Amino acid sequence: MPRHRLPALAACLVTLALVTGGCVHADLAAGVLTPDTGHPEDVYHLDIRDDGVIVASADAANTGGNTRWAFWRKADQPQPDQQICTTWVEGDIATIQQQGAALQIRKEGNRTRAITVTRHIFGGFGGQFNVHVMDSAPLGAPAPRLTWLGGVIVESLADETTPYPWRLCARIVDRTVSFVVWPLPGPQPDWGTPGAGGSVALPADWDAAAGIPGFYVGHLTAGESVGFTDVVISTP
Repeated sequence: MPRHRLPALAACLVTLALVTGGCVHADLAAGVLTPDTGHPEDVYHLDIRDDGVIVASADAANTGGNTRWAFWRKADQPQPDQQICTTWVEGDIATIQQQGAALQIRKEGNRTRAITVTRHIFGGFGGQFNVHVMDSAPLGAPAPRLTWLGGVIVESLADETTPYPWRLCARIVDRTVSFVVWPLPGPQPDWGTPGAGGSVALPADWDAAAGIPGFYVGHLTAGESVGFTDVVISTP
């Protein structure tokens, strides 16, 4: 699979803003959901190429692979019910690279919270997608919160051989998180189609106030990158 590295940090500061310890395109914002505790210096970079692909890449100097980020387009506005669809391109499904959608993202200082829909990576993929609550600094807690809400096997991807592009649509409506995933160029499955996605309820302690819909990236190792394109954000 092709890899797309960002330019050296000094060069990318010409057009990008330096935030979250990484180099982030001026049209994007980001927050750390969970740092790699063994490698706290690890960072990602975010760029938007001329073809519109948003590229998330791990810095070439990173030494770990457990950092998780949420990121979003600055032009998108907070809303309670929300939907995002995006196509995953240019990653490597044979690794633990992890892409996803992030819903109701909220960043307050160094604290970032989101509901995430991600592909499963540990112990094999097997077509499983998971929904989590991720919170970098829960009030009164000593460590980031990573709470699994549910998972579903997507049958069209269960043999682990289907190459990208894949398309993911995820949404929150009335405290219910739903998603569908399918390989392109196939048509979008109907919401609720068995084996194509799933739905879970938000936990009772999640404040389902307005947040920003966006993206998730995690578990990239040094020099690895993944791409997101054809982004459509709407109110379901």
